[in-house]
Amino acid sequence: MDNRFLNQFLKGRQALANDMESASKPKHEAPASHKGITMATIIEDCPPKSKVLEYFRKRIEELEDSDMD
Repeated sequence: MDNRFLNQFLKGRQALANDMESASKPKHEAPASHKGITMATIIEDCPPKSKVLEYFRKRIEELEDSDMD
């Protein structure tokens, strides 16, 4: 697939499913590559609207920057 956001979302969902199956891993561990809120924390924890908007604004900036390259 050419859609980078969709690919990352699907990988995140797969990782989330793997984490739920494995009892030895902490439930809310954020990936080391992303600081702060992640798609998984949005789905699991339902953070405040301001945090969700901040996450999507950063993702939009990342995608726009990658399109410029």
